Amino acid sequence: MQTQKRALELYSQQLAFTREHGGRREEAKAQGNLGIAYTLKGDYAWAYQLLERSLAMFRSLGDTASAALTMQHLANIQAGRVLLAVHG
Repeated sequence: MQTQKRALELYSQQLAFTREHGGRREEAKAQGNLGIAYTLKGDYAWAYQLLERSLAMFRSLGDTASAALTMQHLANIQAGRVLLAVHG
């Protein structure tokens, strides 16, 4: 658990740094990375929100490859929610 907590801290720092010093693409990537980390933590609601924001940024940038990958992560969260609901 300590490793997971440290990963979340680092991804959060990455997001803050890119907001201050990076471009929108780097910020979108950082937001996506943090979303994936929250998915692995099991916080699907927050992960989904972060990934939706990332997707919107990639779309506004015209980055279709990153948008498609982000959509895959969003779909994985939805599929995971279905599995949890069915198999609890």
